[in-house]
Amino acid sequence: RVRKFNPDGKELWKYTRDFTAEMTDSPAIADGKLYFASNDGYIHALDMETGDKLFFSHFANPCDGTNGFTSVHAGTIVVSANANKVSDQDVFGINATSGKVLWSFRPDTTVWNFLATFPDDRTVTFQDKDGKAYCLGLHDGSLIWKNGGKPNTWTDGSAQVGPNGLVYAVNTEW
Repeated sequence: RVRKFNPDGKELWKYTRDFTAEMTDSPAIADGKLYFASNDGYIHALDMETGDKLFFSHFANPCDGTNGFTSVHAGTIVVSANANKVSDQDVFGINATSGKVLWSFRPDTTVWNFLATFPDDRTVTFQDKDGKAYCLGLHDGSLIWKNGGKPNTWTDGSAQVGPNGLVYAVNTEW
């Protein structure tokens, strides 16, 4: 369920879907809409004022159960899905108006606790679970560059874009 409350804690609306899936990814808010992915491979868009469903669209095989993030920028939702046994294999760009898949991209290794960041209105950056950073075209998913990381490592961390426009990624060596 998704609920909206006023500042005094009064429930204003509730969105419920009859399903056994979970919303393991944190939602995103943009342009008066709330977007979230459920781990059964659906993307949801709700009107922030009314809670009305704007769209409910199947975009992929199930998402993993890690604490990922649904992100949206410049009309494109970016989220990960198509889980193997442990983590998501693919990153998707989805039209924020229609719910239609615009592109998919498979990084060199899976993603964990996926978080997309947006240096500008044309690109999206993220990292895989080994700490390799990626920069894709936001609207077509084309690979612009990838760099860094350490094979066979793992991290709960996420890449970020600094105020200087540089992308910072992390990994853990055991």
